Amino acid sequence: MPWAPGRADPFLDRLRLAEGERQALERACDGDRLCIARRLVAERPDRYRLVAVKTPDTDTIRWVRSRPSIAGLEPLADGRLLVRLERFGRNLLREFRERLPAGSRILLDLRGHDGGDFGRMLQLARALLGSRLTAPLVDTGDGPRPVPLPATPPLRLRLEAVLVGSGTASSAEVLAALAARAGVPLCGGRSRGKDWLEEVVPVRQGWQLHVRRGRITVPGIRLAGGLRPGRGIAACRANPNG
Repeated sequence: MPWAPGRADPFLDRLRLAEGERQALERACDGDRLCIARRLVAERPDRYRLVAVKTPDTDTIRWVRSRPSIAGLEPLADGRLLVRLERFGRNLLREFRERLPAGSRILLDLRGHDGGDFGRMLQLARALLGSRLTAPLVDTGDGPRPVPLPATPPLRLRLEAVLVGSGTASSAEVLAALAARAGVPLCGGRSRGKDWLEEVVPVRQGWQLHVRRGRITVPGIRLAGGLRPGRGIAACRANPNG
């Protein structure tokens, strides 16, 4: 739709641009969202990323079945379960309740998890860690402030270790850091070190604009540069507390 002065646009509203910058971009691109997104990325690559989306986001479309968050379950010899988590999907907590028997001792494998919905991550952290969960801090330019914690009912599971590696990034790293802060052992290799919070803003079909909003920290845990576990995968699978 051609640009018209004063026309409401949810895409531009979510970007929270200064009025002068917004009007200049709208005029330069005649209101075309993809053009605006590309200009923002060209001008501020440290703040904006344009991402091509090959398939619809089933977690934001009503009446469409969400892709599973739990990619696999592996029973270990001593009765523990290795839970391979690759997404923070819409049915995240339901999957844990339905697929993992109450009382299970679990190792949470985040090696293939490159991040996702921060709010759902916090819900899972609260459900797994309960009162041991420490609020992460977010700094959007006016100093670090605690992120409000959700009042999520606990999962009747015992988290014994978290596995991370080079494929672990963003909110998945924060989950691992929160678990480590609560005393859960980390195993594997160095994570990616993406310690900032991004907002995903839909541009149009096939495109998303990722906007960096603030830096995330977990008290007592270093996220910048990546998490560095103290033990390897084999040792953790054999005895996570040894």
